[in-house]
Amino acid sequence: MSQLDQWIEASSADPSIKGEIVRLKESIPLNTRNPVDASIQIKSKLKEKGFVYNPETFKIQDVLRKNGGNCLGLPLLVGCLLNMNGFTPSYRLVVRPKDVVDDLENKFHSTVVEETSYNFPRLRDAAESPFYRFVPLEHLAIDTDGEGFILETTSEEDRLIVDAESMTPITFNGVISQVYKDRALELFNDNRYDESRDLIRRGLDLWSENRQLYCALIALSAETFDDEGYDDALNKISKIKGEDSLWDLNRYYVTQNLAFLDRARERYPAFAEAISAKARTLSEKDPREARFMFSVASQLYANSQNLDLGNFYVANLDKLRTLFGSDEVLRRLEACREEKFGDFDYHLAMYNLTGDETHLFEAEEAAISPRQTLYLYDATRDTPYFDSNGMEELEAEFSGSRVYQSTKKDLKMEKIGEE
Repeated sequence: MSQLDQWIEASSADPSIKGEIVRLKESIPLNTRNPVDASIQIKSKLKEKGFVYNPETFKIQDVLRKNGGNCLGLPLLVGCLLNMNGFTPSYRLVVRPKDVVDDLENKFHSTVVEETSYNFPRLRDAAESPFYRFVPLEHLAIDTDGEGFILETTSEEDRLIVDAESMTPITFNGVISQVYKDRALELFNDNRYDESRDLIRRGLDLWSENRQLYCALIALSAETFDDEGYDDALNKISKIKGEDSLWDLNRYYVTQNLAFLDRARERYPAFAEAISAKARTLSEKDPREARFMFSVASQLYANSQNLDLGNFYVANLDKLRTLFGSDEVLRRLEACREEKFGDFDYHLAMYNLTGDETHLFEAEEAAISPRQTLYLYDATRDTPYFDSNGMEELEAEFSGSRVYQSTKKDLKMEKIGEE
């Protein structure tokens, strides 16, 4: 199977789309057999045709429809066009390239830390036009000639000359594994868990060392109380090595070893999720520091084009409510109402915060996964809305699952903390 056919299959695109790529290739005649010059010519011609960076786009049908792609979609397009012209590019998976945006966000983070009041920190709403990242993204680059010319496809510069936290050579199968990973995450967020699990497995068949696919498998297994998938992912993660802040934070989540969290923050001081994770660990023993760090994190989330501020407030609801008060947190969640409507965790958080039964009914409507169902029963167990028969059925199905029992234990601990 050709590289183009692999991308088409991984994108679940209509095979007829191959004709569009062939026509695109024919519209970009090359006047060189030098792989570096050819890659630059293809990138330049695509730009002339209106192809631009689009942060959500990586599937082949979307790249063509939207005339753009993200740091996976654009390199794949250039790489496939190179391959169709007889070249054999290889690839690098780059974590957090220290480019112009990275430099600007470090300066922004320093300004936020300097200007945020330690005694009276505040939470923030989303910026109108977020520009920064504040997350160590995986970024695909093309090794055009095997001799060190790494093509950057998503910015004005042709050659990737900046430093990065890590830069891993990967095969084209590894690249396609990334497509399966991103599609699996899309399906997971759309509550299509069986389909997501299938894509995770297909991605791992192509690249057994795909770290983020194992993290996706852990999240999926926790959502569905799948002990086998959870244990498999944990076992593989414990054996994979990584030297970047993204992997450090994931190892912290798996092990709860604070050394990993501290190392993630040391490598990347502006890593918003790592800052909020550290704030959670300090919320009881050093609430003033936790308030300050949550305030800083909220400002980074608010100015990130890649992070979800609403998810930040939902995930940290109990800690933020204790540290900042319910009214302050409610104001921030209300500001997310339109974009988060229909989201189970948002509606359940709003119900827990306000007691508004409208949000309870929306959460009930949105509950699909076993984890969501358990959370719904937990929120209603002392109310007339508690479904005792449903709880008995859930218990009968998952009582033998360690992930299920652990989740139940955590919910009881959270309840004790609220009382």
